[in-house]
Amino acid sequence: MTFYACHKDKQPTADTTPETKYFYIQQSIKPFEVKANSYWVYKNDSTGVFDSISVLSTETGMVWTTPQVHGQVGGVQSEYYKINLKSFSYNTNYNYYILNNFIKMNGGGTWGQDGQPIYMANSIVGTTFSGMEIISNLNSININGVTFNNVTKIKITTANQIQPEFSNDTYLYFVDTVGLIKKDIVLGINNIESWSIKNWKTIK
Repeated sequence: MTFYACHKDKQPTADTTPETKYFYIQQSIKPFEVKANSYWVYKNDSTGVFDSISVLSTETGMVWTTPQVHGQVGGVQSEYYKINLKSFSYNTNYNYYILNNFIKMNGGGTWGQDGQPIYMANSIVGTTFSGMEIISNLNSININGVTFNNVTKIKITTANQIQPEFSNDTYLYFVDTVGLIKKDIVLGINNIESWSIKNWKTIK
């Protein structure tokens, strides 16, 4: 499933070898492009335990997403924005990899193909992509006394993941400019581990 904003480097001419095509990150996903020293603090709704997530660094560039034709110039290059993150409570590192109009967890690789999709901007309810599904668009939700508007609720189905990043089916709630505001992990029937945002700072 591919969502691209396409721009050609130059107009094609007859009888030439294939030219390189360039695809750029869509404006709809740009609000999630935070910089180093951004952070989010989440609270476990049941235990009261906190987890702090910080942006260690970012990088951007172009990656080949369609192989070049052997012996010829040309192919497809896509712009990416990689956010390197650290969970200080759990001492784990991972990344958010932004490509086109979606975010993948622990993405990248030689062709930018790695990563589990976790969010897709500017898409309708019911859209699915490798284990990710847009469940609903909520007008507003109140978390720890703060009202967030225009919330996108995502479901990650473990069995359908393209990359095994989630051990359990999980619901993710995203808001432009803030990012992930809530996570519900399905541990079993009537057993949900919920993490809600408590504080954050996003640097653009």
